[in-house]
Amino acid sequence: MKPRILVIDDEIQVSGLMSDVLETQGAVIDRANSGFEAIRQIQNNTYDLFICDQHMPGLSGENVYWSVNLENPELRHRFLFVTASAD
Repeated sequence: MKPRILVIDDEIQVSGLMSDVLETQGAVIDRANSGFEAIRQIQNNTYDLFICDQHMPGLSGENVYWSVNLENPELRHRFLFVTASAD
């Protein structure tokens, strides 16, 4: 069975690149372009992994993590955080 991954990033080009690379490795990829969209998708789907940008406007990656952790603490170990920020 192919792993299902949600790529969460507000920069469409970045999420597209990550998705393309992961798909060539056999994963099924969904994308969310905001933290709010990610929360909706997580509520409605099952994922093996979340690749999440830390710095997004509106709802940061950290806030997405804590929201998911409150509702489904068993998913907290499925997060991989990324950032293009030099901070």
